[in-house]
Amino acid sequence: MSAASYDAIPYTSYPYDRTHPDRLATVGALFGMRPTLPSQARILELGCASGGTLLPLAEQLPGAELVGIDLSPRQVALGNEAIAGAGLLNVALHVGDLTEIDAGWGEFDYIVCHGVLSWVSEAVRERILEVIAQRLRPQGIGLVSYNTYPGWHLRQSVREMMLYHVAQFEDPTRRAEQAKALLDFVAEHGPSAGQSGNAGFSALMKREAELLRKLPDGYLFHEHLEEHNTPLYFHELEARLRAHGLAYLGDADVATMMTSPLPDEAAQQLQEISPDLVRLEQYLDFVRGRQFRTTLVCRGDVPLSRKLGGERVLDRLVALSPDAASSTETIDLAPGVTQAFQCGGITVRSDVPITKAALQVLLARKPMAVPFSSLLAKARVVLGEAGLETKAGDESTLAADVVRCYLGAGVRLRTEAAACVAQAGPRPRVSAYVRWQAANLDFVTSVLHTRVELDLAARVVVQMLDGTRDRAALCAGLADRVADGTLTLTRDGEPLADRAQWVEPLTAVLDHTLAAIAGGALLLA
Repeated sequence: MSAASYDAIPYTSYPYDRTHPDRLATVGALFGMRPTLPSQARILELGCASGGTLLPLAEQLPGAELVGIDLSPRQVALGNEAIAGAGLLNVALHVGDLTEIDAGWGEFDYIVCHGVLSWVSEAVRERILEVIAQRLRPQGIGLVSYNTYPGWHLRQSVREMMLYHVAQFEDPTRRAEQAKALLDFVAEHGPSAGQSGNAGFSALMKREAELLRKLPDGYLFHEHLEEHNTPLYFHELEARLRAHGLAYLGDADVATMMTSPLPDEAAQQLQEISPDLVRLEQYLDFVRGRQFRTTLVCRGDVPLSRKLGGERVLDRLVALSPDAASSTETIDLAPGVTQAFQCGGITVRSDVPITKAALQVLLARKPMAVPFSSLLAKARVVLGEAGLETKAGDESTLAADVVRCYLGAGVRLRTEAAACVAQAGPRPRVSAYVRWQAANLDFVTSVLHTRVELDLAARVVVQMLDGTRDRAALCAGLADRVADGTLTLTRDGEPLADRAQWVEPLTAVLDHTLAAIAGGALLLA
């Protein structure tokens, strides 16, 4: 990793929900820590690029202090343009070498180092862990993500052949183009190699070529063509953590720590050969062929508890994934009747009345999170309206089922509420940073810290959502964009030239867009 390479080809700085400090706080609390509330925290990012992680948090967490450092002046300049454009006051990005961070920076509640550890020299890698150990507060949580073996062995051959080919080119853009060209060539002609060819290898090349075609050159260049790309086995990373006085807290995606969905017999065998959590995690990586990990760490003297009982969720908020499928079918809440709920790629099945009622409540309120106590109360109301009795043990039953759903990736838990609404109000609003993104980028960032891609009409709408315009004013703004040629309205393939004909279709566009961005967790209360 060098400043020059990132200046030449900036890395698109995307948000990832697993890096949100609320995710870190929630995992820490579940495992017995007492982390600082994200809304009151000091947060540091090592290798912040242009601020894709930190900038969306600034308005969500106005009481927090956000600090980033990156070696690339160009990337930091891009981030600072966004900070100025959105009027963000509690975030600062600095150009500098993260190895030079010292006591003058103070201590932090959360330290994020996403997409850096594998892509730096051995000395810098060790210094990153040292900085985290030195700058974390007693109940602080760090995040490091990295390429991992055994899965990355499969991709290493792709990197090595591309490096061999592009060594003859100096221009970074040319190197990225030629790397794709070589991979396309190998993928295309591998199946015709006959008996001398390796079908499995050809299939791998085809998958890689298809993946890289969809991704920007910045990803290809900085993932595969940088000087350094050193994956680590999980057990190697854990040993390095201990050497620096740090401890493995868990994975940012806790569901990946579970032995499910392995068959019961296989899960039991893994438990028998794993005397501790580190070995179990390593064996799971072997079984799954894992290529990438996002590991959460804490100070080594922090006592942790791995027993996740229902009592751990009583003070959490519960939500479904925004892409959980709403059902038009009537949910049978009667005891013993199994209902299936599509929860963002995961199917949750239950025959327990209080659990089914709670899932019904969450479906109606997605993407918003509901405090567990409120969820229990609302679920009991749903049961009462259906003529079903509530029970004294409903709280413990629901809490245990929420834990099971969480560990199976069926629901999400939060520590603090995300400030989004499920429906647009009379004067809908998104954050200033989202409005800046809609004007300058091809994606925006949701309150849940996920990337949301918008079409042109939606980008125009989002830029107007500052909370001052009602629907009539928003439609008028859309009409202005049709008039100046930014947007085009057609009927039966022909442009609508008469402005009087625009009201109905523009109203439909606005309604559709507002519903979509509400579902994407972009609208603020």
